[in-house]
Amino acid sequence: MARDGPTSQFIEVKCNECGNEQTVFDKPAETVKCLVCDDVLLKAAGGRATIEGELLGRVDG
Repeated sequence: MARDGPTSQFIEVKCNECGNEQTVFDKPAETVKCLVCDDVLLKAAGGRATIEGELLGRVDG
């Protein structure tokens, strides 16, 4: 059975600690940290990530 499109996407997440906005993959293989303050933005969860920061939206390509 074919899928109509990709099941994963890039999302924009805002860091709760410093306010940095960062584009990340919604299905990371490991924890994703803020590039500015090193706070956790997403935790890998064996599929879609657990979002620790504020989800701002998806990135349209």
